[in-house]
Amino acid sequence: MKTAYRGDGEIERDAINVLDCVYCGAWFPTFERLAKHVSLQHDPLMIKRPLHERTRPMAKAAKTRPSFKKVSAKKKTAAKSGRIPAPSGDAQSSFSPFLKAETIGGEGDAASIKLVGDARLVDGAFGEQIVIPVKVNGKSFDWAIGVDSVNHRLLHERFGANSARWRGTVRVVIKESRQGRDYIAVER
Repeated sequence: MKTAYRGDGEIERDAINVLDCVYCGAWFPTFERLAKHVSLQHDPLMIKRPLHERTRPMAKAAKTRPSFKKVSAKKKTAAKSGRIPAPSGDAQSSFSPFLKAETIGGEGDAASIKLVGDARLVDGAFGEQIVIPVKVNGKSFDWAIGVDSVNHRLLHERFGANSARWRGTVRVVIKESRQGRDYIAVER
């Protein structure tokens, strides 16, 4: 083991001293010693203090500091009380509701939807999806399609790789999935 010390830590790493200071490179055996070293040697607030204050344990130094702020009764926050606060009146969502199969109709029903905005890529609970702003019967919706799905491939073939150019009318039909749920499919 090396006997050369810098401050209160060793210059080189050994079997005992395995924690290093990122500021000066000294090595320490415990987190407590490393934290004490960093606070006393590298903290700008501690360096400006007289030496007798820097060597005093941190808990005693904290107790001797004057307190300028009176502590009042603690308020219960929404997170601590378990209640969700009501939204403020001016909180508006910048996104439209998602387009669902029920909006268009039942199985076998067809409709035309108009792609009106720039598509965005999201990674949500259903995996990576492309969300496209659309209009159906004059109402605005966001239509989510899976990446590498048949709908994605058909829209890519029709409008190209640049999703900013995905504008126009598309015929869709409602189909039933293997799980028995209706979904929106682009007509071929």
